[in-house]
Parts: sequence; structure tokens; C-alpha cells
Amino acid sequence: MQWGVVCSVPDPSILDQLEDFGHWLVDGLELEAQQNRLAHQFESNASFVWHCSPGDRQKVVSVYEKVCREHPGVFYVIHILPKKNSIEFVLLKELTVNYAIIGQGVLVETALSKFGDCAANLSDVFQNMNQYIARRLSQICCYRREENTYKLLINGTNPEGILTTTKDQNNTDVSGAVEMVLHSVGLHGPEDDSKENLEYNKNGGTVQIQGFPTCFNKFQVAALVSECFRPLSVLCIQPGKALVHFANQFHAAQVMLLNNGKIIENEGEDFIVTVKSVCPTVQKKVDEVSMKRIEKAFQKTLYSLVVAAKS
Repeated sequence: MQWGVVCSVPDPSILDQLEDFGHWLVDGLELEAQQNRLAHQFESNASFVWHCSPGDRQKVVSVYEKVCREHPGVFYVIHILPKKNSIEFVLLKELTVNYAIIGQGVLVETALSKFGDCAANLSDVFQNMNQYIARRLSQICCYRREENTYKLLINGTNPEGILTTTKDQNNTDVSGAVEMVLHSVGLHGPEDDSKENLEYNKNGGTVQIQGFPTCFNKFQVAALVSECFRPLSVLCIQPGKALVHFANQFHAAQVMLLNNGKIIENEGEDFIVTVKSVCPTVQKKVDEVSMKRIEKAFQKTLYSLVVAAKS
């Protein structure tokens, strides 16, 4: 998970200390998350460390706009606050909701002391923070437009028998049922030609992810690919397989190129994750790019071998 630090402090000379606090905090959160079998994993370095003068409302607003514009992959923002009940705290709550960011406010004296007052209960502090991260990640990844909240959509399946056909309750392959009825995940039938559904049909933003540990929930699945772009929704269709919807085909393609074949470790076991598009056109384009990369790497290796042989 990419992260950054916003420092609303009067003295910009302490930014290095606050960046060090950020590293210390995310390391502690990640360790606590691993102990609780959560998937919070943070990048080793902050994507940004920016300064704001305390009380400058417009500057804070522009900083969060800049985060969204220049660092769309950043999920977690640590905002160093100048005092309790400051305008920065109010803006932190408002802007992180508006821009789908997980925000964590910390008083400057608390950051400089690295939670010195809570040193005996750091594990509880990190655990509470991780629970908050999980809740916000849930809100972000399960986003639904208001008009879609209660809409059921038939996906190109003959509706006759959907309610009368008996299903084996022990059957773990639920992909057939998912194809029958989908709750606004972006895979709609050809007869559903509303403007909204055509938008989801044509943008190619949905990918299928499989191969991850079967114990993973939708929040952990989202964390696997959130270093690229924020998922709009995650649907676990069976153990080890999920559909993840992004804003457009370009986001989906980037996620596929960066994550297909990724190896993740869980409880001492390695898992190979595969990421494919549900749109054949997008998948074909990504395959072409992947093949070009392989050919280029092969040619580079072959050239190195030839040069080495001549020398």
C-alpha cells in the first residue's frame, strides 16, 4: 500500500523527524497486521512528505487535490496535526472521504514522541488503527453509486427457472449463480442497454483475480492490487477467485501487467496470482504488450550472451 505524510506544523525543519515517524508507524502497523492475519502491507518509502502552514485551509485542500492528481495510487495518508480540534482535523475527515483515501490524524507531539504516552500499549494502538484501515478499505472497495444500491441485474441468462431451479447447497462453484444475478459489479447482459450499464460494459475495467489464499476476504484481495489504482468494488465469487472492478480499462490493464504472475507469501506458503480481464479485447491488448516485453527481454539477454562469448 502506498502512503504519504502531510505535515501541518509551524516548523518545516522537523519534516525529517516526521517522515521517520511515518516509517516507524507503517512498520508497526504491518507487523501487527501480519500477527492478526490481515493483508496490510506498506511500501518501504513514503510517496511524498509535504508541509502545510497550520490554519491554512486552502493549502490543505490543494494538498489533498494534489495527492489525488499526482499520486492516485496512494491509499494511506498520515496527517500530522498542530493541535486538538484543529481545522486540519475537520478537513482530514472531509477530504479523505471525498477522495477515497484512508486518513490517519496524529498530533505533532505524539508523532515526535512516537506515541510515548502509550508505549506500554502500542500493540493495542496499532490494532485499533488496523481495524480503522480495514473499515475504510471496506467503504472504498465496496463503493456503490446511490442509484444502484438495490438493483439486481440479469447477466445474459434465461431468467426462467432462476427461482425454481434447485441448487446443490454444498456446491462450492458459485460462478453459475453469479452469472445469473449480479449486484452492480459491472457485468451486465446484452439486453440491459441503459447508459449506466453500457458504461460498465464498454470500459473493460473488470478483472478476474485467482490463485490467492482461499482464506482471503475482499479487503485482502483489494490490498493485493491497490498499489496501482483504487478498486471500485470487489466480489469474491469462490475461494481463491474474485472479480475486481476499476474505473476504466487502462487502470485494469496496468493492474494486469503489474500483478499477473505475482508471488505472495502467506503462512510460509507461496501463491502465484493470475490476473485476467473479463473483456477479450482488453486481454488481447495486454497479452500483446506482455509478449513484446518478453521478446525485448529475450533479445537483451541474447545480446549479452553474444557479447560475453566474443570477449
